[in-house]
Parts: sequence; structure tokens; C-alpha cells
Amino acid sequence: MSQPYESLQDKCRTLRLTETAKELRSLLSEDEAKGWTYLEFIQEFLSHEMRCRERKNSERLMKWAEFPEALTFGNFRLKEQTAIGEKQLNILKQLSGLMSIIP
Repeated sequence: MSQPYESLQDKCRTLRLTETAKELRSLLSEDEAKGWTYLEFIQEFLSHEMRCRERKNSERLMKWAEFPEALTFGNFRLKEQTAIGEKQLNILKQLSGLMSIIP
């Protein structure tokens, strides 16, 4: 299986699917274990590449922006400003949670 696997990995790299090429063996193993259909495998294959690209793009943009620290709702200091109250902050936290589960 080494030859077909390496050939498939080279084709992924040629198509610039580099992150998927790195994880190809684990994706194929997961496919065998879960018994995915061709459609399910291709869906996971391409979704993996898209997630990696989005993560890399986000990291690149954060580096480019040169933010001093990553800001989250968890480390937001409500007492240092008066523009937003605790109720509004809780609503924003809930909306942020909803946005993370919407594709």
C-alpha cells in the first residue's frame, strides 16, 4: 500500500492540498474504521483542507495585525469601561456561542 499511498499524497501536493497530504494516512484509517461512503470520505477530505486553510489564514491575519494579546469575552474587563453593561456582555457571549456552531 505504500506506493499507491505515496502516489496519492504526491497528487494532493500537486493540487496544493498540502495539509490533507500530511494527514492522508489518518484520514484513510478513519475512513476504514467508520466505513464511510465515497461521498462521506470526500466531504471529510475537503473539509479537513478547508479547516486547515481557515486556521492558517486566521493565524496569518492575527500576526499581520500585531495584536498585543488575543481578546476573548473571558478576559474582558467590564469595570474598565462604561459603554457596555453586564447584560449586554452576556448577550454577546450567547450570540458568540451560537455563531460558533453555525456553519
